Amino acid sequence: MLLRFAMIGGGIILLLLLLGVVVFALKKTGRFDQAKQMVEPVVRNKLNKNTGYKGALGTKALDYLSEREKQGNVKHKETD
Repeated sequence: MLLRFAMIGGGIILLLLLLGVVVFALKKTGRFDQAKQMVEPVVRNKLNKNTGYKGALGTKALDYLSEREKQGNVKHKETD
């Protein structure tokens, strides 16, 4: 049972590392914003279908990240 837990934990860590590499590569090539615009509506739609705390928590997290990004873009425009 401990071995199964370790394998599942290792798999989750590998997936997170892979996701981080993909995000880093997209940012480095300058395609992160384009990818985000394509993926965000799909994720929002999927989260809106989930009732309960998972859907609400995911939607709030996306709203927070979008608002934070807008505030970050405003700061960049002021300094330019």
